[in-house]
Amino acid sequence: MLDLDRIAAIVAVHAPASPRDGDCVAVSEQVTAALTAHGFDASTVMLTGWVGRSVIGLMHQVTAVAIGGEVVLADVTARQFLADLPSVWVAPQEDYLTEFTTRLRLERTTVAPIPVQAK
Repeated sequence: MLDLDRIAAIVAVHAPASPRDGDCVAVSEQVTAALTAHGFDASTVMLTGWVGRSVIGLMHQVTAVAIGGEVVLADVTARQFLADLPSVWVAPQEDYLTEFTTRLRLERTTVAPIPVQAK
């Protein structure tokens, strides 16, 4: 069972009042840390929005949560793209990607892990 309401409650405190370009980088890391601290299997991922076959329209960081064989995306900075997107957006990955792609008029959106950098 996906506990979307519990995830949303945990990440809501990290939602900026008016997200700006680039906020997703720091905030997604905070969201991932908060969910991990609450026992979720969470990681920060990179979304790439494509406007053509080989043209990148945007890159956006969100948190992926693995729950019982499914992946949920948690995003509190999507409003940097459109003000009427949810301030706390928690949805199964496929549902999120479909709406994100459609609302932002992208050709497609892909998800990739963010490589861990050596310290």
